[in-house]
Amino acid sequence: MQENIPSSHEVAQLGTSLFMFGMALGSLLWGPLSQSLGRRPVFLMSLLGGTLFNLGVCLSYSMPSLLVCRAFAGVTASATFSNIGGSIVDMTTERTRIPYNTMFRFFTFLGPPLSALLGAIVVHDADWQWNLRSIPIAMFVVFALYTLTVPETLMSVLERSHSVNIANHDEGMLELAENWVFAVLPSRATLSLVATQVRKSLLIPWVLLLEEPIVMVICFYTSMLYGLLYGSLLFFPQIWHDIRGFTPVQVGYTYFAVKLGLLLSAIIVGCGIQFFDYLRAYDAGKHSPELRLRSGEWSNLFVPVGFFIFAWTAPFTHVHWIGPCIGIVLFSFGMLSVFNSWMAYLTDTYSNNTAAVIAINSFFRCCLAGAFPLFTNQMLSAMTVQGAMSMFAGVSIPLTIAGYLFGIYGGRLRKHSKHAVYG
Repeated sequence: MQENIPSSHEVAQLGTSLFMFGMALGSLLWGPLSQSLGRRPVFLMSLLGGTLFNLGVCLSYSMPSLLVCRAFAGVTASATFSNIGGSIVDMTTERTRIPYNTMFRFFTFLGPPLSALLGAIVVHDADWQWNLRSIPIAMFVVFALYTLTVPETLMSVLERSHSVNIANHDEGMLELAENWVFAVLPSRATLSLVATQVRKSLLIPWVLLLEEPIVMVICFYTSMLYGLLYGSLLFFPQIWHDIRGFTPVQVGYTYFAVKLGLLLSAIIVGCGIQFFDYLRAYDAGKHSPELRLRSGEWSNLFVPVGFFIFAWTAPFTHVHWIGPCIGIVLFSFGMLSVFNSWMAYLTDTYSNNTAAVIAINSFFRCCLAGAFPLFTNQMLSAMTVQGAMSMFAGVSIPLTIAGYLFGIYGGRLRKHSKHAVYG
């Protein structure tokens, strides 16, 4: 891209950062809106807006227009990132929810390494612009499929719609036919009520953050984990290409190690251990949100261990490439296991405000993920690969300890909650 649109490396990376910052802001908009307007209209607006703004990115021939479109693409498309957790809660029960949440988070984490692999292949066989063109094409396909196949899922909206249908039916079909315009268009009172609900719902994420210590702790924990994942993936080109001499396509293939770790985590921990442990406890009447954390806490150790293995094998060319790949598998395995546990805990505890609590969590995660591309090159130059990755491992150690402590004492904190369903 820098060959076609002259710019510095930092400005070229700014497109990714602005997209993630847009995702952060959009999460605060679409999450609360879905609690008032319903899931379906929010997803339709988000998918259509994301398609159009990503199309604008493809048609941009200057860096300012490209960056502006990337930012708005992030804002509009963020419902697909922050609202699906709410839809899963709508369509599932607490007893059987974890496999669906696991698969959603698996594909969420799969996005960055998969896009890196496909991007390397596309740029090698075509050009960088086809990387950008693939996004609106994919989003339009998803928009069409969602429009044709997925109904509204939020119970309050379904009940409201059912009540309106009954009222209209009782008024008589003749009167309805004569006043079809007024039957189709919402009244001023309805619009005023919806506007009031929207204004209130936009404040809910911040209320939960400021009044709920649980939400504050989990937002910090998961944001740091997500930032560490993004930061480590950004090191791959420098490590595998610049140091080890891999071709761009071969660098893309190294992301298979990330995918393998995520897949093993989803199958073994999410759909296996966590699911069946919670199932047995639920049927015995001994379940609690903290069980989501305890059933996967052994995998917490894989995050710092994987980081340290990667840090002290990747930059040394005499070490076989399988060494750092083992580290990658371990930390991606632990990353998804830990993240899945904490987000399941969050959605169970606040199932009455799922979209709002995920929105504030997504805001902080995306902010950190957007910040990392702005300083990774400088970090590598100043600290070396060993130093940077060891710092990541060091940061993950207190996070791991905090996960164990929260699994033990989180119930006490939850009992003092103002908004928790389990409080």
